[in-house]
Amino acid sequence: MEIRTALFGKEVSKIKEGKDEYKIQLRNNAIQRKSLDELLNMKVTFRDMAAGGAIKNVPIINLVKVDYTNTLAA
Repeated sequence: MEIRTALFGKEVSKIKEGKDEYKIQLRNNAIQRKSLDELLNMKVTFRDMAAGGAIKNVPIINLVKVDYTNTLAA
């Protein structure tokens, strides 16, 4: 969900101005969205119950395996 929010955004609120309603989207800036290294270095926050409920931050790269492959262009 962290990567999805970073890339595509997440609606966090709305603003009404007269009859118009505008969505407020939260997402990473363009440089961060276009860099795989930036995305993989994003930290995921979780509560580690094995460590007495301590809150920890771990980079996504520590949780996934990345395989670079070639594909045909559409």
